[in-house]
Amino acid sequence: SLKTWRQALGRGESRLTVVYGTKGGRPRETVILDAVAVRKALDNALSVAEHRHGRLIDKPDLKSAMKYWHSQASRTGLTGAFSPHSLRYAWAQDA
Repeated sequence: SLKTWRQALGRGESRLTVVYGTKGGRPRETVILDAVAVRKALDNALSVAEHRHGRLIDKPDLKSAMKYWHSQASRTGLTGAFSPHSLRYAWAQDA
């Protein structure tokens, strides 16, 4: 959860454990490259979630949440070569 990640940052940990949204729900660890930027992103996300019943996307089910997420990404110009999927693929190829 966002709060758990913020606590891990507070303890000075160099990695965050990701469970939700991973393939098969298997835990993954990600290295914190810029703790200041991660803390700022977490604080912003927690602020948004506070106004949306504890969720970043306050939708009743996964399908409507994904539809909302895709429409917001498109609205901000994240399409084609800059779509989240394309950016993830490009990053994975370089990693």
